[in-house]
Amino acid sequence: MDEKKIILLFVLAYIVIFAAYYPPFVHFTDEHQYLRNAYLLREGSLTISDPLYSYSYLETPQGFVSIYPIGQSLWILPFTLPGWQFSFLSGLVMHLLGLFIFIRILGRLQYPKIFSLLYLLFPMFIFLSRTLSSEMLSVVAVMAGFYFYLGEGKKNSMLAGAFFGISLLARYTNGLVLVALTPLLLIKDRKKWLHIVAGALPFAIAAMFLNLYLYGGFLTTGYSYSLAGMEIFKLGHLLFFPLVFIGLLSVIYPLMFFAQFFSKNKLRNESILVSVAFILFFGAYFFSNIRFRPEDLIVGIDKLAPVIPLLLLCYIDVLKTHTGKIKKFLTTSLKMPESISLKKAFIVFGIIMLIPVIVVSAAQFEKQASRYSNFAEIYSNTTAGSLILLDEDIPLYKNHKESTAAGMFFMEPFGDRKLAPMKQPYEHFITDVSSTYYMHIEITAGGYEVEIIPWEEYLQGLK
Repeated sequence: MDEKKIILLFVLAYIVIFAAYYPPFVHFTDEHQYLRNAYLLREGSLTISDPLYSYSYLETPQGFVSIYPIGQSLWILPFTLPGWQFSFLSGLVMHLLGLFIFIRILGRLQYPKIFSLLYLLFPMFIFLSRTLSSEMLSVVAVMAGFYFYLGEGKKNSMLAGAFFGISLLARYTNGLVLVALTPLLLIKDRKKWLHIVAGALPFAIAAMFLNLYLYGGFLTTGYSYSLAGMEIFKLGHLLFFPLVFIGLLSVIYPLMFFAQFFSKNKLRNESILVSVAFILFFGAYFFSNIRFRPEDLIVGIDKLAPVIPLLLLCYIDVLKTHTGKIKKFLTTSLKMPESISLKKAFIVFGIIMLIPVIVVSAAQFEKQASRYSNFAEIYSNTTAGSLILLDEDIPLYKNHKESTAAGMFFMEPFGDRKLAPMKQPYEHFITDVSSTYYMHIEITAGGYEVEIIPWEEYLQGLK
């Protein structure tokens, strides 16, 4: 069996597992906003004027808007045309597109294509491909940038810059890639750096004008509003979290982070600079919340996802260099037959890795199904056009007009529902008591708990 057939078989296995555990609902609050923005874009807008339909959006002088950039919503948009449930196919397609680009990079570096299974079956990518979050778009855009980065001439450099620029529209922190590459390129090839910057500039300008439109300033972002007054970076974290990230990046594929220091491929220095930049940035980020759980190998380092392909390429280089030693280990320590080949070894590897693929998919499906049950509880116990008054017990969001946790269950395509928080005067929102409901939401060990009570019944209970 040749490499292409082996890869195709594991691609089919991934698709079958994805279909068996097809996401029933969003897992995270940011997924809701990406999805809702996709629908707003279909209507030619990115703002909400009516506060009762603002849900968890930020209030700015321009109206109620999402905290997140536009790129992921643009990607999701075509998948929403048959219905919001089809939007989850966007992650599957993006992961397979990433696999195609990864294989092309392997070709440019003259590595066997069979190594692409390391990318396809990486548990974090399996997890992220089942969400509507922007990490997979970030991964693929950055990886496409490095594919053209490996090419020669002005055209390849400008295309590399263009894809680095596209990654900005997915997550602004992807700008760390170009920042990290700048000192290296200024020393090695200033002309290439200028061409890359020229390719990225139109997308950076587009992002700034979008910021101006939504948030009132070229360099003002949604985070400027949502995190105003908070200490975003905590330098004390740098004493601990980078070491944790390095450790987590070295577990699933043993010593993967350290392999780049022993690699000799063309992207070695780039990998080191970019990975260190991401680790230091997110190591000091206030939201780092590692709790030493098995899932931290996935959700604990998801913001580092764009650097994973670079680390994998260096890891592959080291594996290829030491193929003989690895074969000796497999035949002597693991008692595999002497006839074991690279392809046979990867078939064994792939079969073993299908176990965590299934475990990750099943565990995530359970969380998504729990969210869906919350969603169903709300919509089955309220009527179309009704007003829902929200009470919540979520300490993280005490200073918000309403929690993003509650907002994730509301969106026009789900059905017409109005939402108002009880943290502020709400009586003037009530126009029809019979179509008004009280909702209490809180976080428990198992997820969210939602309670819906007709308003009159709720008032009776207070007496």
